[in-house]
Amino acid sequence: MTAESAKDKAAHEAELARKLFEEGKISKNALKKKVRLARAVQAWTDKKARRKEENEKKEEKRKKKQNEFFSTLTKEEKDSWEEAMRARREKFRALQAAEKQEKEKLFKESKFHLVIDLGYETLMTDREVRSVAQQVMYSVSTNTVARPPYHLHISGLRESPNTLQRLKRISGYEKWLVRIRK
Repeated sequence: MTAESAKDKAAHEAELARKLFEEGKISKNALKKKVRLARAVQAWTDKKARRKEENEKKEEKRKKKQNEFFSTLTKEEKDSWEEAMRARREKFRALQAAEKQEKEKLFKESKFHLVIDLGYETLMTDREVRSVAQQVMYSVSTNTVARPPYHLHISGLRESPNTLQRLKRISGYEKWLVRIRK
């Protein structure tokens, strides 16, 4: 739903509430609640539009400043600047790769093991399955920053197709440092 349609819908609801109040079909408190909601939606849409406008102005200003900067550079200076940026990106990627290797090394050397058995899905409601998938995600996330990380084993996924589908929807699932035993 767009901001404008939400604003229109809230205003329409408030108008309907006023009519219902006049007819005696809703209480004064219900009317106040609907009007308050309409005002809140109005404020929200105005704030969102204002932020969008501010961000567009900032981006335009940044691009203008960047273009002015580049227009003053000679071809050699531009090439030098681009080379410096390329080197900076390569250095950053190398640091990320080294960090990843260090995490994997710590993971392999860890003596701690944690097993999460997901074989009980048949006894769970859909809401509980969603909750379990989220808890597994939190466990994996916590494990990535833990020092030393523990060996995380997830078992019982053969019997839990819904949980497996939910885990696969989580971005980065393929990159988890987890042993999955079906």
